[in-house]
Formats: sequence, C-alpha cells, structure tokens
Amino acid sequence: MNGHEVYERWTILVVEDDEGLNALVRKTLERGGFKTLGAFTAEEALKNLDNNPKMLVILDYKLPDIDGVGFIKEISEQNGKAHYIVLTGQGDEHTAVEFMKLGARDYLIKEANILDYLPETIKRVIREIETEESLRIAELQLKHSEAKYRALVDNLGEGIVVFDDDGNMTFANMAAKALLDLGDSGLLGRNIREFIDEGVFLNVQNIIKRGEFDKLTNMDLTVEASSGDQHEVIFSIVVPMMDESTFNGFIGTFRDITERVRAQREVKYMAQLVDGVSDAIISTNDEFKIASWNNAAEKLYGWKAQEVVGRPISEVLKTEYPDGENSEQTDGEVVQKRKDGSEIIALPAVSFLKEEGKESSGMVVVYHDITDRKHAESELKKSFERLKKVFDSVVDVIGKIVEVRDPYTAGHERQVAKLAVAIAKKMEFSKEQIDAIGIASALHDIGKVYVPSEILSKPGILSRQEFELIKVHPALGFEILETIDFPWKISDIVLQHHERLDGSGYPNGIKGKDILLEAKIIAVADVVEAMSSHRPYRPAPGIEAALDEIAKNRGKLYEPKVVDICIRLFREDCFTL
Repeated sequence: MNGHEVYERWTILVVEDDEGLNALVRKTLERGGFKTLGAFTAEEALKNLDNNPKMLVILDYKLPDIDGVGFIKEISEQNGKAHYIVLTGQGDEHTAVEFMKLGARDYLIKEANILDYLPETIKRVIREIETEESLRIAELQLKHSEAKYRALVDNLGEGIVVFDDDGNMTFANMAAKALLDLGDSGLLGRNIREFIDEGVFLNVQNIIKRGEFDKLTNMDLTVEASSGDQHEVIFSIVVPMMDESTFNGFIGTFRDITERVRAQREVKYMAQLVDGVSDAIISTNDEFKIASWNNAAEKLYGWKAQEVVGRPISEVLKTEYPDGENSEQTDGEVVQKRKDGSEIIALPAVSFLKEEGKESSGMVVVYHDITDRKHAESELKKSFERLKKVFDSVVDVIGKIVEVRDPYTAGHERQVAKLAVAIAKKMEFSKEQIDAIGIASALHDIGKVYVPSEILSKPGILSRQEFELIKVHPALGFEILETIDFPWKISDIVLQHHERLDGSGYPNGIKGKDILLEAKIIAVADVVEAMSSHRPYRPAPGIEAALDEIAKNRGKLYEPKVVDICIRLFREDCFTL
C-alpha cells in the first residue's frame, strides 16, 4: 500500500471557530488528497465524531462553547481512538506543550505560512500513528505466537527441558515440571545430575561433541523427582545447541513410561501366576487360534506350548459333551483327549474377550481336571446303589414282619407306598422327597408290632379299649424309627399319618399346617388302600367308595390338593393298586 492510499483512509476533522480559516484549511487539505469534515464549535465537532480509529482532529484550543482541555476529555469519552493536533496562537507555546502532555500528537501555531507546512505535518503525524499501530499489532502477534507455542509446549504429553552446557536447567514445560516435581520457583539452576547419573550425563556430552546424535534417542533411564519418587522414562536429545564446534547445551524430552513398565511387570507377574496355577489356562485370538498355553495345560494335555500356539483350539482339544450340547457350550463337563489319545474329564470356565467394534476378540478358557473326582463319584455312586439295595431290603423285611403279625393287611404298606409315591410325583416333589415318602409309607404301620396280634386280626368290631391300643401304633412307630439316623423326617411322617386337618386325628390331634405334607399324602393313600381291601371285620367297600370318602371330606379331613391328584390318578390316568 502506497502513501497516498494510506492518507485516503484517514478523515481530518477541522474544529476552528474562524469560518474563513476553517474553510481555507479544509480546502488546502482536500487538494492534498485528504477527506475533511468541518466544525465551528465543540458541539458540532462532537456530532461528527464516531468510533473511527482513522480520524485526526485539527483542534483550535480556544472554542466559544468549551475550553480545549474540556473538549479533549469529551473526545476521549466519545472516541477514545481519535488523534488530534492543537492549533495555538502566537505566544501560546506553553499551552501547546500542556496539550501534548494530555495526548496531542503535535501542535501548530497560527501564522501566515501555516498552510504551507500543514499537509506535510499531517502526513508525518499519520505515518507516526500508522507505524505505532503496526508495531503494536506486531507486538500483539508476537505475544500471541509466544503464548500459543508456550501453550503447545506446555500441553505436550512429553516433558521438554532445556539445559545449558553444564546441565543446568533453564526451562521446563508443565509435563516436565510434573514429572520432576518442580514448581516455578524450583526450576532455574536445577542440574540434570539431580535426576540422572553423572556418568550418563558425561556420556551425553561426549556423544553430542562427537556428533553421534542418533545415539541420543530412546535412552531408558530412571529419574528421581524432588519428592523422592522414581520414574521410568525414555530420554532423548531433540536439539543439541551448538555454536560452531562448541557445545552450549541441549533441548531434551522425558517420556514417562512408569505405568508401561509397571504394566509390563504386572503382565510378567500374571504370566508367572498363570503358569503357577494347577488348572489349564488357554487363551485364543479373535480367530480362536491358541495364543497362550500355560504349564498346567502342558501337563494336563501333553502338548508343549510351541506345538499348539497358532493352531485352532478345536483342532488341538478334541472335545465331547456328555449332555449332547455342541461346541458352543461354555459350561458343564466335557470329555477331551490328551496328546496320547487317553481321555480326561474337565470342567471349563469360559470368558469371551470383547473389543469395541468387534463381536469377539477371542476367549480365555480355564479347564479344571475332574477326571479323578468323576471316577471317585462313579465308584461312590455304585457303592451308594449297593447300600440302597441293602437299605430297601431291610425296609422290605421290616414291612414283612408287620404283615406276618397281621396277615389280613399283607401288602398294605407296599400298596400305600405305591399310591403315595405316585401322588408325590404328580405334585413334582424332588427325588429326595419322593424317596422319603416311599420309605415312610413302607414303614408307616411298624408300630403295630407292639399291638397284640389277636386285636389286629379280630374278625369283629373292636372294643373301645382295643381301638385305643390300635391308635397308639403311630407313636410306637415314631419311637422305633427315631433311633435311626435317616436323612429325612421319617419318624415324624409316621407319627402324623393318622392326623386330620380338623384336628380329629390321632395320636396328638394336631391340625392344618402343623401336619407335614408328606404325612397328609400318606393319610390319603392309607384310607384309599384300606377301603379298597378286605379286612377281617368287613368286606372291601371298593375303590369308588374310597374315592367318594376322600372327596366328601376334602378340606375337612384331607388336604384338598392331595385329594384332587389322587382322584385324577384313578379316574383319568387309570392308576391301579
């Protein structure tokens, strides 16, 4: 931009109460290429002012409506960016100087030849203003650049430090201060020898002097902060500072790898831990190829890690699922083959690895060898089955003892057990509950061994005293069975099998929820079987009469749900005794 273009951007406001001089000054300036505005009073001048930084005021220091000082204050309030030159009369130089102190760019004396040098004076003042503005902008830009690059350096993740030729620190960014635990006051003068070994520093100096800068990157060091904390870092010389062949210092970087080193140690520790456990631990990549194979896996399967890493896990571990599930099964027992072809039984625990954007990143499987346990369980099961056969035989013998004393009820216990078990199954009892009901049913009349046989087989109606003896048999059965350590409440069930919901039963007259559900089932089965069989004192009423009996007393004497299931067994499922 040339000088003429510079001046065209400026507006000259002439404030002079002498109309002739005002017009003459404006005309002279316009011939010189300036844009002008005119005002004869301060009031008019203030109306022409706007917030234009390119406005220069030619001001008569004496105006009819305000003095010069007051007007300058008005200008500053209305347009703080305006510049002005003061016009003074002959002999008023002292006043002009005072105005210069208030911020006037220059002063001119009203003399005959003022118009001769006025344009050049204005141009000079404009050049000075433009130069000052350029310098101000350049200084602001410099400060902005400095702030920007300092912010950039301070916000880098790496520590950046500057050292002189003797290793004294002259600058450190925020990351370096945080790493070395330095405050602003503790920065200058700190020596690199406080953070790294003397021998390392001397080696750095020698390398720089030899120009072997490629050896100054990625040096693993342990530095100690002011707090005493130690950090693992990678130290690099970024810019050696040289003056011809003289070493003047250097700029270096610290990259804190403490967490990485700690993580590597933890990984190593975890690897040792994984290798030390007794379970086989195997990991795969996202293609389910084996990535790791611990010592226990080597011992369990017979394969060395180098033989299987990289191979599909399904190819190495030939796996069968006893329950018929497929290879996507992640729990339950599995049968696998060792390298030598022998079989093992293992219990897997699978954890699928997830990575953002991927369905799966692989998996980790822990196999717990349960081969010996399963073999032991199998032997135990066989022993239990043998023991159960013996137990069932004992129960059967006891039942036959009762039948021998009361031949008219031969088979009664077995029939009651058959019906009670059928009812329990319909009620979806557990196997243990069903076994308990079966045994309790088979032994429910064992107390009758203490009742005289002539009463048990009496063909006529029992006397009151004889019936009272009969009613004692549940309590006698309880006393006999209580001494046996059954895994179920067999003695309690036997004790309660003649109790009724309304409390009219015996021997204790308990009612409702106080009666065990197993006892309620045997009570219904006992009545149905008894009424469908012959007795010495009466012929068999029959199964329909028995079902009518329990239906009639449903909810009064007998448990409603048990009654309903019993009736459905006979009438819908064609159950027979």
